[in-house]
Amino acid sequence: MENNERHVQRSTVLHEGAAALVERCAVMARGLVEAAEGASALVRGGRKGLSLG
Repeated sequence: MENNERHVQRSTVLHEGAAALVERCAVMARGLVEAAEGASALVRGGRKGLSLG
């Protein structure tokens, strides 16, 4: 397990992949917020996101 952690910490390929994933997520989120539906189309998930009143 310790070897796996060291490998992940030292792997530039994994770090670059993670950074690219974050960038793609940010671009997609920006596009969703700026879409015609706007922020009102985004609904929080889960029980706490539902209004009971």
